[in-house]
Amino acid sequence: MQVKYNPRNILGFGLSDGEVVERVWSYLRRFAAMTKEMHPSHRIDVLSDALSYYRLKSARNLCKFHIYSS
Repeated sequence: MQVKYNPRNILGFGLSDGEVVERVWSYLRRFAAMTKEMHPSHRIDVLSDALSYYRLKSARNLCKFHIYSS
């Protein structure tokens, strides 16, 4: 018996492995030593820039994956 609205049966519906937050923390780990002695406002600036870059990099990779998997 198949379930009509099962995510595996809906075209274009993606499944997640649930590891997204762990990947973000893993990426940010490299900034720990660099920002350890910074003033809080500078630390926020550095981490905000790092997260913006990570978001753009992830979006580019997602577009590449979508184009190649089509």
